[in-house]
Amino acid sequence: MPYETLDGQLIADLHQALRRYRADDLGETTLARSLSLVQARLQAGAKSDTLFHRSAALREILLECLNALREQNKADASRLLMERFVKGETAKKVAYEFGLPDSTFYNKQSEAVSMLAAILWQMEQTEVERANTQAQLALRKLPASTYTRLFGVADVLNRLAGALADADGRWLITLDGLGGVGKTALAREATKQTLIAGRFNDLVWETAQRERFAWSSRQPIARPALTFEMLLDAIAVQLNHADIRRQPLDRKKADIRFLLCEAPYLIVLDNLETADDVQPMVDELWPLTNPSKVLLTSRERLTRYEQNHSIHVTALDANAAIALMRYHGAERGIDQILQATDETLLPIQDVTAGNPLAIKLVVGLVERRPLANVLAALQKATGEAREFYTFIYRYSWDKLSKAGQALLLNMPHLPPGGGDWDDLLAVSGLPEPDLSPAVDELIGLSLLNVGGPDEHRYSIHPLTRHFILSELVQS
Repeated sequence: MPYETLDGQLIADLHQALRRYRADDLGETTLARSLSLVQARLQAGAKSDTLFHRSAALREILLECLNALREQNKADASRLLMERFVKGETAKKVAYEFGLPDSTFYNKQSEAVSMLAAILWQMEQTEVERANTQAQLALRKLPASTYTRLFGVADVLNRLAGALADADGRWLITLDGLGGVGKTALAREATKQTLIAGRFNDLVWETAQRERFAWSSRQPIARPALTFEMLLDAIAVQLNHADIRRQPLDRKKADIRFLLCEAPYLIVLDNLETADDVQPMVDELWPLTNPSKVLLTSRERLTRYEQNHSIHVTALDANAAIALMRYHGAERGIDQILQATDETLLPIQDVTAGNPLAIKLVVGLVERRPLANVLAALQKATGEAREFYTFIYRYSWDKLSKAGQALLLNMPHLPPGGGDWDDLLAVSGLPEPDLSPAVDELIGLSLLNVGGPDEHRYSIHPLTRHFILSELVQS
């Protein structure tokens, strides 16, 4: 744990580290694992948190403290500790060199360690304050929160936090999943936790989003499709190197690469699927990583990109979905939700299948209409639900090939649990050479689920089924 005060524990841990100064396992000492200074040195040097690197960082810090002690007109104390621990001389030899009897020598050594601890403590506090200030500045770059609490996402949040914390790999991370499942909220929460922990020196958050869904309607965002050069400009500005924007593209890429190699930064690109040319964008992003990381959120799955660490986000289970309904109902003061039994709320879960955005839409509409009316509208994609489905699906639908659209249109002919490969061949009417790329398309756009321990079974989300059967695609 970090040191909260200058007390006997810090002095004892420092003394232990000094005694092991020349040992290979110095990085295993309590001091090496507890000092924010050590982690800061590792990050500054883009070093992974290994025993070797922790040992080297702590030796560097201790030498700086000893030099500072000498500069404070305490040259004798500094020299005593240098001889005794850095050079590894015996206590008897150092006592002789200083002309001290053993009892006096050990008192002098304890006094010197205490003086060194005071210097180390001051350096640690300065680093903690710097890191806190830096973290607060980085946190201001996060988008406004659309949530006050997350439900049912502990596992995926832990996976994402673990990937972000990994200093030795997983440089390019993708959160993918159907629209409305909470990818942006998860990215924001994990990024917040990671910045507070001091894992990255700074943050770049950029979005390719061109419309949002709020107040039961789609709201366009006036911005052009994001290009890689536009992203480079955003990185330059957010990391306080705006002058890089004036460089030609090749020089701009080189300068940004150099910047991101100097120290670990986190680059978050939200809603990647609406950027200009997704695959070329990913290809260009990879060289910018290590020690910096790139986190992408996307409705498109990038599992074919071999360098990508993919985390798929699924809808909420029934318990988490009902908890979200009640919490959101309480936030908005909607009595119909607050007073409802679980049995009354289960139809919302049945129709939305745990999609958080769909749940919030239903909860909001229940304040003005009977629940049965709201759910019927969601199933038939009428009224506000029509806007919702257009927001969730229109982009992906328009991107599908004719074969992909044909397969998706015929998926409702299968039972809710889906079917196997032969079932897909039968219902789609596609020849097998056309079926494989069509399946890949649908999976890549999070429109087709694949599961089953013994064989692949293919199914669609209930919301996807409602969309397919609606006038939005049947007209």
